[in-house]
Amino acid sequence: MVHIVPHATDIGVSATAAAIILSVAGVLTIASKLTLGSTIDRIGSKKVAIIVFTLMSVSFLWLLIANDLWMLYLFAIVFGVTWGWFFSDAVTSRS
Repeated sequence: MVHIVPHATDIGVSATAAAIILSVAGVLTIASKLTLGSTIDRIGSKKVAIIVFTLMSVSFLWLLIANDLWMLYLFAIVFGVTWGWFFSDAVTSRS
């Protein structure tokens, strides 16, 4: 996850903005872990796992074409949420 900062600076984003992108992803990772249980209760763990894997794949594909600051923020939002859910025991152990 920390490699987003060098990637962002390589495409011309300031170091401060790149650090904020990393922070956004980190905060959303924590927030998504807090909401995971209720989401699984509502729609089921298999559906959540499918959504998580799909969105994480899309976020990585998006990162390949991201060349502007707003695109990196969008990546950070989607990736931060899915990263928190992906590495949660609730998704991996119930699926």
